[in-house]
Amino acid sequence: MTGTWLAEALLLTAVDANPPPSPFALRPITLPADLAFLLDLYRQSRAREMALVPWPEEHKRAFLSQQFTAQHFDYENRFVQRRFCLVLRQGKPIGRLYLAETSPGRLRVVDISLVTKMQGRGCGTLLLRWLINLCEGAGAGVELHVQQGNPARRLYQRLGFVQTTASHGPYDFMCLEPAAIAVS
Repeated sequence: MTGTWLAEALLLTAVDANPPPSPFALRPITLPADLAFLLDLYRQSRAREMALVPWPEEHKRAFLSQQFTAQHFDYENRFVQRRFCLVLRQGKPIGRLYLAETSPGRLRVVDISLVTKMQGRGCGTLLLRWLINLCEGAGAGVELHVQQGNPARRLYQRLGFVQTTASHGPYDFMCLEPAAIAVS
């Protein structure tokens, strides 16, 4: 069963075959071409946290570059069945969407990040609803981790995600099960 699932990755195939709603598109990331955008996006996602650190800007940049590289390496090694994509709006990158099929019937949103100016404008909601609808059609669940205190948590809860396990460090694990998708 496991070997068959690894060969099929049905949920990721559904993602590939069903593009997100207009005006959005996904494009697989390519390194090093997309590195500058991805690194800037990562820095934006950590800006609130880094504002509290009394380091010179060059030390913050170096630290965040190292953290981004370590995170990307970890994701590549941890998730066998994955899609790492740029989110495009009208052809321009506005974020990243990293997905993994962690087991049959489970799609994990490994990371969804949008540039600061696109946050709070419904972009994340549209993308997540698109993924939820794909999973609903396949009878699959959607899962993600969210950092405690992240304002996006309210969005996840509105969409029906619930915390399913005790916190691990600063992150909570949230799921939207197939039965809950049908009623949300």
